[in-house]
Amino acid sequence: MLEIPVFLDSSMDCKKVKELELPKSCLIVSIRRGNKEIIPKGGTVLCSGDDLIVLANEDEAAPIKQKLLEMSSKPQV
Repeated sequence: MLEIPVFLDSSMDCKKVKELELPKSCLIVSIRRGNKEIIPKGGTVLCSGDDLIVLANEDEAAPIKQKLLEMSSKPQV
C-alpha cells in the first residue's frame, strides 16, 4: 500500500479518477479527505490535500510510487 498526497495545481488536482493516466498494476482503493475516507469511483474528483491510498504489487511499488508522486506534485501544464 502506498500513500500519495495530492498537491495544489498538480496534474491530479481537480481531476476525476477516470481521467488519470495511472500506471498499470496499481489501484486507488481509498481517498483520505480530512477526516473522511472515500471509496473512489471513476467520477470521483481529486482535490489538493487528498491522500490517495494505492494498492500495488510489491515488486512494482517503487517505480509506481515515483510516477504517482511526479503526477501528484507536478504543476498542470
